[in-house]
Amino acid sequence: SGAIPIIDQRMPEFNTATQAKAHYALCRLRGTPKDVDGLVKLLESPDTDPVSQRAKRASAYYLLLLGPPAKEAVPKVQKMLPEGKHKQRVTDLLHGFIRKAAE
Repeated sequence: SGAIPIIDQRMPEFNTATQAKAHYALCRLRGTPKDVDGLVKLLESPDTDPVSQRAKRASAYYLLLLGPPAKEAVPKVQKMLPEGKHKQRVTDLLHGFIRKAAE
Protein backbone atom coordinates (compact mmCIF):
# COMPACT_ATOMS: atom_id res chain seq x y z
CA SER A 1 0.00 0.00 0.00
CA GLY A 2 1.19 3.49 -0.80
CA ALA A 3 0.23 4.64 2.68
CA ILE A 4 2.93 2.61 4.44
CA PRO A 5 5.95 4.79 3.56
CA ILE A 6 3.99 7.94 4.37
CA ILE A 7 2.95 6.63 7.79
CA ASP A 8 6.53 5.49 8.50
CA GLN A 9 7.91 8.88 7.48
CA ARG A 10 5.41 10.94 9.47
CA MET A 11 5.37 8.76 12.63
CA PRO A 12 7.89 10.94 14.57
CA GLU A 13 5.64 13.97 14.04
CA PHE A 14 2.61 12.33 15.66
CA ASN A 15 1.72 12.58 19.34
CA THR A 16 1.66 9.21 21.11
CA ALA A 17 -2.12 8.79 20.81
CA THR A 18 -1.88 9.28 17.04
CA GLN A 19 1.14 6.97 16.94
CA ALA A 20 -1.04 4.23 18.43
CA LYS A 21 -3.51 4.63 15.55
CA ALA A 22 -0.67 4.68 13.04
CA HIS A 23 0.93 1.52 14.47
CA TYR A 24 -2.46 -0.21 14.33
CA ALA A 25 -2.88 0.86 10.69
CA LEU A 26 0.57 -0.52 9.92
CA CYS A 27 -0.32 -3.79 11.68
CA ARG A 28 -3.32 -4.11 9.38
CA LEU A 29 -1.50 -3.01 6.22
CA ARG A 30 1.93 -4.59 6.66
CA GLY A 31 1.61 -6.85 9.69
CA THR A 32 5.25 -7.13 10.73
CA PRO A 33 6.45 -7.76 14.30
CA LYS A 34 7.95 -4.24 14.22
CA ASP A 35 4.44 -2.82 13.88
CA VAL A 36 3.14 -4.75 16.89
CA ASP A 37 6.25 -3.70 18.84
CA GLY A 38 5.27 -0.09 18.25
CA LEU A 39 2.04 -0.66 20.20
CA VAL A 40 3.91 -2.47 22.99
CA LYS A 41 6.48 0.34 23.28
CA LEU A 42 3.69 2.85 23.82
CA LEU A 43 2.39 0.66 26.65
CA GLU A 44 5.86 0.47 28.19
CA SER A 45 6.24 4.25 28.34
CA PRO A 46 6.52 5.64 31.88
CA ASP A 47 4.72 8.85 30.86
CA THR A 48 1.42 9.53 32.64
CA ASP A 49 0.20 12.71 30.90
CA PRO A 50 -3.33 12.57 29.41
CA VAL A 51 -2.12 12.02 25.82
CA SER A 52 0.12 9.15 26.93
CA GLN A 53 -2.76 7.63 28.89
CA ARG A 54 -4.94 7.79 25.76
CA ALA A 55 -2.12 6.19 23.78
CA LYS A 56 -1.85 3.33 26.27
CA ARG A 57 -5.61 2.76 26.27
CA ALA A 58 -5.66 2.83 22.46
CA SER A 59 -2.64 0.51 22.18
CA ALA A 60 -4.26 -2.04 24.50
CA TYR A 61 -7.52 -1.81 22.53
CA TYR A 62 -5.72 -2.25 19.20
CA LEU A 63 -3.85 -5.29 20.51
CA LEU A 64 -7.21 -6.75 21.56
CA LEU A 65 -8.57 -6.10 18.06
CA LEU A 66 -5.52 -7.71 16.46
CA GLY A 67 -5.74 -10.84 18.62
CA PRO A 68 -3.86 -13.92 17.34
CA PRO A 69 -1.86 -12.10 14.63
CA ALA A 70 -0.21 -10.10 17.45
CA LYS A 71 0.44 -13.10 19.70
CA GLU A 72 4.21 -12.45 19.67
CA ALA A 73 3.48 -9.52 22.01
CA VAL A 74 1.90 -11.75 24.69
CA PRO A 75 5.12 -12.39 26.71
CA LYS A 76 5.90 -8.67 26.93
CA VAL A 77 2.31 -7.83 27.85
CA GLN A 78 2.27 -10.56 30.52
CA LYS A 79 5.42 -9.06 32.07
CA MET A 80 3.72 -5.65 32.31
CA LEU A 81 0.62 -6.84 34.15
CA PRO A 82 2.08 -7.75 37.56
CA GLU A 83 3.76 -4.34 37.74
CA GLY A 84 0.33 -2.75 38.12
CA LYS A 85 1.44 0.35 36.27
CA HIS A 86 -1.64 0.63 34.07
CA LYS A 87 -5.08 1.94 34.84
CA GLN A 88 -7.76 -0.73 35.27
CA ARG A 89 -9.28 -0.20 31.81
CA VAL A 90 -5.91 -0.78 30.14
CA THR A 91 -5.24 -3.82 32.33
CA ASP A 92 -8.65 -5.28 31.43
CA LEU A 93 -7.98 -4.75 27.71
CA LEU A 94 -4.56 -6.40 28.00
CA HIS A 95 -6.06 -9.43 29.78
CA GLY A 96 -8.62 -9.62 26.96
CA PHE A 97 -5.83 -9.47 24.39
CA ILE A 98 -3.95 -12.33 26.05
CA ARG A 99 -7.10 -14.48 26.06
CA LYS A 100 -7.95 -13.64 22.45
CA ALA A 101 -4.38 -14.18 21.23
CA ALA A 102 -4.51 -17.73 22.62
CA GLU A 103 -7.55 -18.62 20.45
